[in-house]
Amino acid sequence: MRFRVFTLFSFILISAYTPLCVGEVLFEDDFEKNAIDKGKWNPTGTWSADGETLTVNGGEVGITLKDDFTDFEFYVDFNMVNPLWAANWVIRAEDPNNCTLVQIV
Repeated sequence: MRFRVFTLFSFILISAYTPLCVGEVLFEDDFEKNAIDKGKWNPTGTWSADGETLTVNGGEVGITLKDDFTDFEFYVDFNMVNPLWAANWVIRAEDPNNCTLVQIV
């Protein structure tokens, strides 16, 4: 009986505390416009948006204009259109020459 009371109390405590732990969205873009939002991005010349997806061809780095990120969670949904290419994205970029590149091959 003691274990059940502890489990119930823990569940109630976690249920009450969990909504307080949800962070705010700091930056997002769904690329639904037919153009790159230059108010958000510093894109390279190879970026294009067709209203649903962002396509990037080339090895240049495009970064956000917002630069006050510290610790964050990053979510991305991508489709590799050619098995010979790799999906890449940049995180923690100071500038195009000082960044962390994540590459899925």
